[in-house]
Amino acid sequence: MLTTTNFSITYFAVANEVDGSGLPAWLLVNDAEGMSVLTAWAAGKLDAERIAKSVKEFGVEEKVTKRVLVLPGHVAVLSGEVEEELPGWGDQGRAARGGGHNGVHQASSGVTSGQRRPSVLS
Repeated sequence: MLTTTNFSITYFAVANEVDGSGLPAWLLVNDAEGMSVLTAWAAGKLDAERIAKSVKEFGVEEKVTKRVLVLPGHVAVLSGEVEEELPGWGDQGRAARGGGHNGVHQASSGVTSGQRRPSVLS
């Protein structure tokens, strides 16, 4: 499960990368009033509680077989808090800024290219 915000320019970039990778994946798009990941985080519109709420609201646990959440690398500092909010989920934080429409979108493929190395929770 990859996650981002509903910043439309980046949403389409991330969604295209996911689709083009050829790997199965889901994209969870958090409502951040159209703000990019860093802007939303700085404005308090993207935090662990909101990410967890989106996971629960969109029934993500019923859609995935592996509970791994890929956070945008720029907000990898949230990984510990996300793990507290979502026990049993791991994080493989990866850079993937922004994102288009709210909700969970199934992509035909996998992982976005990123600027930061993943941080894995176990």
